[in-house]
Formats: sequence, structure tokens, C-alpha cells
Amino acid sequence: MRRASVSVSANIAEGSSRWSPAEQARFYEIAYGSLMELVSETKIAEQQGFLSSEKYAEMRMKASEIARMLSSLRRATLQKT
Repeated sequence: MRRASVSVSANIAEGSSRWSPAEQARFYEIAYGSLMELVSETKIAEQQGFLSSEKYAEMRMKASEIARMLSSLRRATLQKT
């Protein structure tokens, strides 16, 4: 879970350093994939009793918000072309 969460921010940072909008968008897509990996891992943690249902719901809402932000960032980046 740590690796996936760090991957989200690392790919956003790497994407923002690229000159090509297509390259930037690709890193934002990778960040989104890492976010979905994290969502999957939190669901598994909840099912196995390592995470409460309330905490899972809170994390899922935050992940949805981040997913919307990543989608907007990607869309805005691709409109630069």
C-alpha cells in the first residue's frame, strides 16, 4: 500500500516535469493506475479485518476525489496539444 501511494505522487511529479503534453498525460494515467491499485489493496485489507469499514469508506471517498483531480489534470494537459 505504501508503494502504491508513493507511486501516485511520484508519477504526478514526473509527469509535471515532462515537456510533451502526451508524455505528461501518460504519467497521470500511470498515477491513476497506482491509485486504483491502492483502492484494491484497501478493500482487501477491509475484507481481511485489517481496516474498519468506516475507514475503508473514508479512504474510498478520498480516492474518488483524487481520481477526479487526476482525470481533470490529464484532460487539461491533453487540451494543450
